[in-house]
Amino acid sequence: MRKFVPALALSLGMAFAGSATAAPYVGLMFSTFKHTTEGQAELKLSGPSVRMGASISEWIGLEVRAGFSTHGADAGGYQSDLEHYASGLLKLGFPRSDKRLVPYVIGGYSYINMDSTPDTAPVFDDAEALTYGVGIDLFADAYHGLTFEWLRMEDEDDAGLGFDIEHFSVGYTRRF
Repeated sequence: MRKFVPALALSLGMAFAGSATAAPYVGLMFSTFKHTTEGQAELKLSGPSVRMGASISEWIGLEVRAGFSTHGADAGGYQSDLEHYASGLLKLGFPRSDKRLVPYVIGGYSYINMDSTPDTAPVFDDAEALTYGVGIDLFADAYHGLTFEWLRMEDEDDAGLGFDIEHFSVGYTRRF
């Protein structure tokens, strides 16, 4: 998985370099994360993330993103800190005729590096997670917009210990 996101970013760059129809964009988001592990307390984290991608048609886009939490959380001896994450995502948008309002669904895969400990025993450091969500882009003009998004990352290990990270984001998007 460590090679997946850089490989996806490189392939996106090569694919869109020769494509006249690709519409690239970048964004900066601020997110709150609700981290839940089975049998443990729910923890709330927050932090920034960046995203870049391209719409390869009016309805389909590819996106990579990365982020981290700015601080850890502690509840009843259970501590968690989202060191960083990286995602490769497919975005299906449903633009209105004026293209200023674009609701979308998004899904893909994420690599997550967390530092989580109940009392003193680490739960996990690295994980790969199925990622899916919904969002809406609201554009003031052809280039500048706001993004509102809910995203969920979830995984379960071989022992049946699972985690969920819900990701609520507000951000700025710049089309080119």
